[in-house]
Amino acid sequence: MSSSQRKQDSQSFSAPLVLICTLCVAALSVTLVQAQQWKQVSSTGPPAREYHAMAYDSARGVTVLFGGLSSNFKGDTWEWDGSSWTQVSFTGPSARWLHAMSYDSGRGVTVLFGGWDASSSLGDTWEWDGNSWTQVSYTGPSARFGHVMAYDSARGVTVLFGGWNGSSYRSDTWEWNGSIWTQVSTSGPSARHYHAMAYDSARGVTVLFGGGFGSLYKGDTWEWDGSSWTQVSSTGPSAREILAMAYDSARGVTVLFGGRFGSLYHGDTWEWDGNSWAQTSSTGPSARSGHAMAYDSARGVTVLFGGWDGSSTFRDTWEYGLAFDLKAIFRRASPRAVIINGRLKLIARAKNIGVGSSLPTTVYFHLSTDRTLDDTDILLGGKAIPALAPGKNKKVKMKFTVPAIINPGFYYVIVEVAASDAKPRNNVMASKYTIQVY
Repeated sequence: MSSSQRKQDSQSFSAPLVLICTLCVAALSVTLVQAQQWKQVSSTGPPAREYHAMAYDSARGVTVLFGGLSSNFKGDTWEWDGSSWTQVSFTGPSARWLHAMSYDSGRGVTVLFGGWDASSSLGDTWEWDGNSWTQVSYTGPSARFGHVMAYDSARGVTVLFGGWNGSSYRSDTWEWNGSIWTQVSTSGPSARHYHAMAYDSARGVTVLFGGGFGSLYKGDTWEWDGSSWTQVSSTGPSAREILAMAYDSARGVTVLFGGRFGSLYHGDTWEWDGNSWAQTSSTGPSARSGHAMAYDSARGVTVLFGGWDGSSTFRDTWEYGLAFDLKAIFRRASPRAVIINGRLKLIARAKNIGVGSSLPTTVYFHLSTDRTLDDTDILLGGKAIPALAPGKNKKVKMKFTVPAIINPGFYYVIVEVAASDAKPRNNVMASKYTIQVY
């Protein structure tokens, strides 16, 4: 058989199987409704508190927490690595609450400004590098608490808006570049405190929602593009204060949870996609305010800690992520060189890295010349696997006879998990090495 004939036969062999695989994925996409889901992941760690602040350190893969209030003011620093909390510092900024923090990814430091220390509002700026806190500025925005901050990664500045000093509300916008604070606007959202803010890196805007002004509660949404503020919505979540927001960079949405309207505490979850708000999960953390959230980009989850519901202060840790997220993992192919009509053994794993249980699915094996799954690849076959609980994985071993219609040459093995989850890019994994067919 000539090489050209073998190639043609190879394509005719693989096309029906690829079609079958495609139909499997299509069928799954109809029946599997993927959504985000809350899961409580810890009830230990920092003591119960409210009005603390958190930021995600993407360089070290940890969520940093500082301060807050319970029976007293807190001045402790903790880090969450996705499995456990560790207290990492007993020194640094003075004990305080209602301060604000954000992570400066350009310089690899967590920035903290202001707060209230039981006797006065504060106007100091500190930075945490993962080892120690350093006070870096004594000048900048006036002393305040109940303000918010977010890091604009496109322009390399930390944005601060609003707050209160105990007697007057603020409507000023400031930016910190690592050396100096600069006031950049006095117009935009009305004066307020206890609002929430997050930076949308896909669209290059800082998103602000809600807050309070005395007994008035806000339900407006604004965006800052580095030059001006624009009100982009007056509908969505109900008016509230002391809520929390974080930006999910994997899905391009700002996530909002909880808050308070007078004596009414909220336990709802909303997402802003740049055009409109949509209420999502109906179950998760209990209603609360004064909690904090940060988005863990390495694991694709929004982390929430603590808060208060008017009678109890919490110390629970929750994560909001994919209801299930199956990841394909290539393990081994043997032998590395195999003759046509010879036997090939392939080993892979499917792992659920989401926060909810998956549904049963199928793991497929392909041979590819370029590590990219497409309709020119040869589908060897697949194996059904059961539902997987969060964090669980399933080993898949299969033996195949190398089809006579395949061209001799070098091929990558591609593992495909047929699941229609919201992160499809990790459903397919190719081997780093090739196997030789001769």
